[in-house]
Amino acid sequence: MTREVLLRSSATGPSTVVRCRHSPEANRFAALLAAGFGISGFFGPEFIEHERTGEVYLIEINRRVTNGLQLGGLVGVDVCGALAAALEGRAPTGRTDIPPGEQHLIAEFPQEWLRDPESPYLTSARTDIPWNDPAVFRAMLAMRGSG
Repeated sequence: MTREVLLRSSATGPSTVVRCRHSPEANRFAALLAAGFGISGFFGPEFIEHERTGEVYLIEINRRVTNGLQLGGLVGVDVCGALAAALEGRAPTGRTDIPPGEQHLIAEFPQEWLRDPESPYLTSARTDIPWNDPAVFRAMLAMRGSG
């Protein structure tokens, strides 16, 4: 699954709003990197995609779980489930990518809320705001000095 950064907390800071979509070129490049380096677990290749040609250019490879991994669950892509299935030698039961033409906006919490608590993305996009966990939500309010 490709996460395209739409907004950041600062020019070089973490993403706050992303678009999850299908990117055959990024997927192909990531598969080549995994095979070439013998990567058998999580890694986060970061690319810049040329806006006209769709060609991707590698910026960096993070050999660890990266920010946003948990967001796959919001769009029906269970990356952790796919890894567990691979480790157990079975096929994944859910989808492992977003199909062509499908895309989803996600406002990352608390990043987008800290960037702009009035952001329209917090109500118009999918988000992982912990509404069902008041203690976590209160802790997030305290991060802004509001609670």
